[in-house]
Amino acid sequence: MADSATDVAAGGDAAPSAAVNKPEPKLPHQDFLEWAFSLGGTVHLDGTGVSDHQLAHLSDAPGLKKLSLNQTRISDAGLVHVKDCPDLESLALTNTGISDQGLAHLVALSKLRTLRLADTPITDAAALH
Repeated sequence: MADSATDVAAGGDAAPSAAVNKPEPKLPHQDFLEWAFSLGGTVHLDGTGVSDHQLAHLSDAPGLKKLSLNQTRISDAGLVHVKDCPDLESLALTNTGISDQGLAHLVALSKLRTLRLADTPITDAAALH
């Protein structure tokens, strides 16, 4: 009897089976995020389970102008992806883990006019960014 790692060849010899490339499982909110970011314009993800690594899809939303991530698990690491939204005009990060260091990722957003940061660990030092 052959195990799952080998196949029995016609002559009865065991031969290694070909590696099977399995797609990575989707994260719980990934389908929703891909759809939301495909809309462009305004995206509200307030209070959802969206997290830093899921924001990598922001680069797929070139026309994104308003993004609201209030009350999410977003931290400084997630803002690395926000910088890929050159048309972003408004960003809401109330009640998130964003700190002074994370704001440095937003400096290149020349169209950003509104930034909401209530209930975050941001200090006055962030104004230097």
